Amino acid sequence: MTQVNDFYAQMLDSQRRAAEQRVETRAALLSDLRALGVASIEVEYEGYGDSGNVEDVVVTPDTITLTDELRRRVEDFGWDFAY
Repeated sequence: MTQVNDFYAQMLDSQRRAAEQRVETRAALLSDLRALGVASIEVEYEGYGDSGNVEDVVVTPDTITLTDELRRRVEDFGWDFAY
């Protein structure tokens, strides 16, 4: 019975750490995106069953182009959030 409780505690701890990391990642992304003048960003995620993927990132205003690295960070955040 101890193993079940240990597993559950480990799972809760892992979820807590992941939530804390998302808060930190979001703050860093907001700072970087605002510095570029991004007013809003939309991450389009499509999923069904146990699979899914980020399909597109829409930036407003559309005159702003994200670097490949920043776009990857935004996509990763969108995937982590949806997951």
